[in-house]
Formats: sequence, C-alpha cells, structure tokens
Amino acid sequence: MIRLARTASLLVAFFLLTSAATAYAECAWVLWQRSQDFSQDWTPRSPEKWTIEGTFERQSECRQDRDETMDKFEKHQDPPAVRRQKDNRRLLTNFYANGQLQSTNVVTLWCMPSGTDPRGLVPDR
Repeated sequence: MIRLARTASLLVAFFLLTSAATAYAECAWVLWQRSQDFSQDWTPRSPEKWTIEGTFERQSECRQDRDETMDKFEKHQDPPAVRRQKDNRRLLTNFYANGQLQSTNVVTLWCMPSGTDPRGLVPDR
C-alpha cells in the first residue's frame, strides 16, 4: 500500500514537472516587423509587409533587440526625415521631392508571445 502511494506520488510529480516545463518552453517571444508605404494623405501605396525579425526566450530580450533594431534603422536614414514615436517601436521616414512630402514609410516592431500572429490586426497609426 505504501509502495503504491509512493509510486502514485512520483507519477503526479513527474506529470506536474513535465507540464511546467512544456508551459515554460512555450513562453518564447517573437519580434515582428510591419512596414508599409503611404502617400502624403496617408493612403496606402503598398500592402503591409510582415516579417519575423527574431525569437527570444524572454520579453526583456525581445524589447532590447527591438530598441537596437530601431537604432540601426534610424542611423541609416537622413536625420531630418526620420521621426521615432514615443513608444520606441515605430519609425516614420518621410520622403521629399522639391521640398514637398511625397510619401512616408512606417516601420513598426512588436514583441509578441510565440503563437500570436499580429497580421490582420487593425493598423495603429
């Protein structure tokens, strides 16, 4: 009887540990990038383009990479034409011709839990 109780306890502990490990493994984070070009009146000039920039074990790692990626984007643009939003995840690049605004490219980066697909969400500009 004691042996049966001990075996049952060990099996319960094994299943609890296995399910906890599985839940932890599923808590990865994905850095998504959405980019799209707009005309001067904010009419889309191209369809949204979604890409996965990277995957991470922790949300903090994903956010750090997001910020570093935004820094790289910003450094490769002409400073007067670039605006970074306060939330540090959206970069607007304006394109001018003869002093007139022609178009704006919007790049947005999101850190989302693995398994979350942001495509099709309402744009938040």
